[in-house]
Amino acid sequence: MSRDPEKFQNPDVFNPDRYFDEQGNLNLKDQENYVFGFGRRICPGRHMADSSVWLAVTSILSVFDIGHKKDSVGNVIPINIEYTDGLIRCAEFFEYSTTSRTNIFVIATLSLSNALSHRGPVKLHKLSFKQLANDLK
Repeated sequence: MSRDPEKFQNPDVFNPDRYFDEQGNLNLKDQENYVFGFGRRICPGRHMADSSVWLAVTSILSVFDIGHKKDSVGNVIPINIEYTDGLIRCAEFFEYSTTSRTNIFVIATLSLSNALSHRGPVKLHKLSFKQLANDLK
């Protein structure tokens, strides 16, 4: 389905731009059909799965910068993505770098998360900065 040459030009080439329309908006008309099945047999846990993946990715990206690996001279090592063969295809290992973010944004994000988790359910649109400052003390 996702590699149909009638639907996608060069389906074997990694090109995330194919999922955007002319205005740069994400085109999601067929997204759920690929992963979670169809009709009566659609996955009942699809919303939880989407939320779990979103939380995992945003949590990782909020505390790490992920980028190209550099050699000993400081040159970027290009990524050549190769795929495994078989029933389930996945990318072969490639080198990358992770750098911890140690700025105030990360500290504030973690503090906000901690403060909100101890307060119980909160409507974020009613949360004021003054209230947040008191919680972070």
